[in-house]
Amino acid sequence: MNEFERAYTTKEVAESLEIGQSTLRKWSIALEQSGYPFTKNDQGYRLFLDRDIEILKQFKKLVKEQSMPLENAANLIVEHMDTQLFSTRTEVALSEETVVSPPSLRNDAMDERLMEFIDKQEAFNDQLLEIIKQQQQTIKHLETYIDEKLERRDHQILSVIRESRETKKLLLEQKQQEEEQKKEKPGFFKRLFN
Repeated sequence: MNEFERAYTTKEVAESLEIGQSTLRKWSIALEQSGYPFTKNDQGYRLFLDRDIEILKQFKKLVKEQSMPLENAANLIVEHMDTQLFSTRTEVALSEETVVSPPSLRNDAMDERLMEFIDKQEAFNDQLLEIIKQQQQTIKHLETYIDEKLERRDHQILSVIRESRETKKLLLEQKQQEEEQKKEKPGFFKRLFN
């Protein structure tokens, strides 16, 4: 770290990247696990330099726009960063000897690998989308099946309730008729003395 290089806090970097501080911490941990070195203060807190912010911007593009998993994005950035550092050092060493350095074949290979990886990631994402569509169709079929079953069950319950009411109604009518017949039927003494 240069003595005059400005260091930014987690809050400042999170605001500039338009992400939450917890997201920035997750991203930083993923990058550290892949070998990216962050500058830290005496208490062990990360200090973000301009180069770190640039790396995090690239990381954000891979994670947010390309939907790349954190670990893959971190590995890719660290790997790409290593090749850039290597090619920069090589060019500096060669320029001191006043030799023109050829374009880095390794960077071209990295770009090809990066594009290949992105293509594979997009194909994987397409497969996931297809699986999700199939699952949604299965869920719709299940919902339709369940709705039909519930509707049949409801119809059966309603028909049982109707039958039960009709049976009760018939029993009540029969009971009323029996009571009316008892009232109309003269008793033994009434018939005897009539």
